[in-house]
Amino acid sequence: RASQDAQADCQAVKERLAKSTKALQSSQGDLSRALTERADLMVGWDQERRRGEELHQQVASLREALEVSAAQASQAEASVRSSQGDASSAAQSLRDVQGECE
Repeated sequence: RASQDAQADCQAVKERLAKSTKALQSSQGDLSRALTERADLMVGWDQERRRGEELHQQVASLREALEVSAAQASQAEASVRSSQGDASSAAQSLRDVQGECE
């Protein structure tokens, strides 16, 4: 009788051990998947962060180019006004000379 009880106890321990081993393997699989997902997310986050930095640099470059372009446009506008003044003076001089020639 004691031997049968011992065998039954041993069998019960074996079954609990098998269940625990299965649960452990399942948990290890879950952990492995979670770690893989976390690593993928970290890589994705790092890529997005770098992309954000690149976009920030592009915006800064575009802003700088816009400021240079605005300064060039302002200089061109001043040059046009100066040329218009020169042309107006030349036209007046031509009228004056034509008036003297008549």
